[in-house]
Amino acid sequence: MAKNPFFSIVMSVYNGKEYIDQCIQSILDQNFTDFECIIIDDASTDNSLDLLQKYTDKRIKIVKNEKNLGLPCSLNKGIKRAIGKYIARIDIDDWWDHSKLREQYNFLQENPEYGVVGTNGWQVNEKGKIEKKIIRPRTDKEIKKYLIKKCPLIHASVVIDKKLLINYGKYKPDFDYCEDYELWLRLYKHTKFYNLQKTLVYKRTYDNNRSALKWKRMVWTSIRVKLHHYKKLGVSWYMYIPLFGYFMKLLLPTKTKLWKRKLLKKIKSLLKF
Repeated sequence: MAKNPFFSIVMSVYNGKEYIDQCIQSILDQNFTDFECIIIDDASTDNSLDLLQKYTDKRIKIVKNEKNLGLPCSLNKGIKRAIGKYIARIDIDDWWDHSKLREQYNFLQENPEYGVVGTNGWQVNEKGKIEKKIIRPRTDKEIKKYLIKKCPLIHASVVIDKKLLINYGKYKPDFDYCEDYELWLRLYKHTKFYNLQKTLVYKRTYDNNRSALKWKRMVWTSIRVKLHHYKKLGVSWYMYIPLFGYFMKLLLPTKTKLWKRKLLKKIKSLLKF
C-alpha cells in the first residue's frame, strides 16, 4: 500500500493561463518529491483548464468547479481532498525556489511542534522582475507580536499541519481577501509559528491601477478580521486605535490614494540617486 505524501500542495486557479507554466514547473522542479498537487480550476473562462490538463505527472490532480466559488471555498475543497500530513499553499501567479519544500521538510523533522512554517521571499512585478526582498519575523514570539498588527507570513510560502485545519477549521469564505490573516489569528493560541530566513518564494504584485479595484474591500475585511479576533485574544484597548485610521482611508477617493502612492514611489526613486 502506497503511503500518503508528506505535503499536499493546494492551489486555486481562475483565468491564470499566463502564469501556469512557471508556477507548475517550479513545483515539479522541487528537489523534495514526496508531495501531491491539488489544483482547483475555479470555473475559468480562458484556457487555464486545458493548460493544466496537459501535465501528466501523477502527483498533479485537477478538480474543476462547475461554477466560480471564490478562493476560500476552492482552497477548502482542495484541503478536503488532500491526504498529505501538511498543506502547502501557493498561488498560480507565484513560484518557488527548487529547495523550498526540502528546507521546510528538514525544519519540521527537527521541530515537529511547529504547525505553521513560512519563508522569506522576493517581491516581483507583473513581468516577473525582482523588486525587493520580503523579510518576515522569524520566531513564534516575533510572529505573534507582529500578527496582532499585520500579516507576518507570505501565504504562498506556508505549510500548515493539516490537523490544525481539521480541529480549528479551514478558510472562512466570509473573510475573502484576508482569508489567510484570519486563519493565522484563529490559530494564534493553538500552535507555534516559524519563518525560515531563506528567500524561497517569488511573490508577484501588480500595478496600482489593478490592485486599487480590490483595495477598499481588502482594508474593510482586514478591519472585520481584527474586530472579530481582538476580543477573543484579549488584545489591549490601544490596539483598536489604528482601526480608526483604516476607516479614514476607506473614506478617501481611490484616485487620491493612487496619486499619493505614485508620488511616494517617485520620491523614493529620486532618493536612490
